[in-house]
Amino acid sequence: MTKLPLYEIPGESSGDGPDGEFRRGPGRPTIEDDTLCGHRDELVWLLSAMWGYCGWQIQNATTVDELRQAFEPLRGHPSGRLVAPFLHATSITSNTGEIRSLKRSQGEAVASARGAQENCDACSEIARRVELALNQAGPIPPPMLQAELIKAWTDTSKARNELAAAQAALKVIEADLAEKSASFAQSELLDYITKKKYARDPLGLANAMAGLPDMGWETSHDRCSKFNYDQWPTFEYRVCEEFRTIWNRRESYPELSVVQLFRQEIEKLPKQVMVDYPRLKKKIRQENVLRTHLGDRAWHLRLAIEQTDLESADSSRVPFLILSAFRNLLEKPQTAQDLIHAAREAIK
Repeated sequence: MTKLPLYEIPGESSGDGPDGEFRRGPGRPTIEDDTLCGHRDELVWLLSAMWGYCGWQIQNATTVDELRQAFEPLRGHPSGRLVAPFLHATSITSNTGEIRSLKRSQGEAVASARGAQENCDACSEIARRVELALNQAGPIPPPMLQAELIKAWTDTSKARNELAAAQAALKVIEADLAEKSASFAQSELLDYITKKKYARDPLGLANAMAGLPDMGWETSHDRCSKFNYDQWPTFEYRVCEEFRTIWNRRESYPELSVVQLFRQEIEKLPKQVMVDYPRLKKKIRQENVLRTHLGDRAWHLRLAIEQTDLESADSSRVPFLILSAFRNLLEKPQTAQDLIHAAREAIK
């Protein structure tokens, strides 16, 4: 049987005592800043990378059902564990107090299961040794060894039953914890989204989500907002914002098709930009990678626009749909003909 790992209650301050035993920190359990910041940064990256697929839906969710549906494109993603609580269907309600209590129970259940497993392993080892001794004793083993073997088998059977019961109890607690964690996380995030005064972009969402369900979204947002995200805005989010900006200019150029509009506006982007380097305390003129990225892939962008239903889709959603189609095309293996088409339509 696989041994259970040593366990710490998630979200609790802790340290090792002088004898190597786990020590629980004083006060209400919380998440260390490094852990919270790391979780936030992962979420910023994931949400930015998938913004074309889920950004509009998340921003416009008004119910928990719509919120869960908004996160569906992230199901199965290699980093999908980060949004698992927001995909879990649940109809119950919960709060942080219940979740903390369940996590304490989970810790106790893990410790109990670990102890049961250690006992089961010890009993199995004793039975193995007695069996070996019995085999070495010859055709007529001593009655004492036979009695020892029966006792070892009985103890092992009992230990296995205790282990199975401990593992079953742990599964019940974990299922309840997953249910209540998902419920609280979803209701909290929906509350954040409906607060119009907050930015509902990948960074803002990640700040609110990072601490859920161990704390409310406001606490999570306040704490995470103190941590800089050096690469914000991410490149993927900048692409989406550029698409949105160009799309919103369509009424200024009614004579242009959407494909022509995007091509015109990309051509207008400066070929070089000043990039700020705080550590060097200066700005350096560099290639505008956004223009290069879109210009080199103008053919893919044209196909993405042509594949997008511009008429029936909600107008505010169109840039997201174009971005998702654009990304899908870029992720496909490129043939020699594709490369020729891309080179021919590239914006230099």
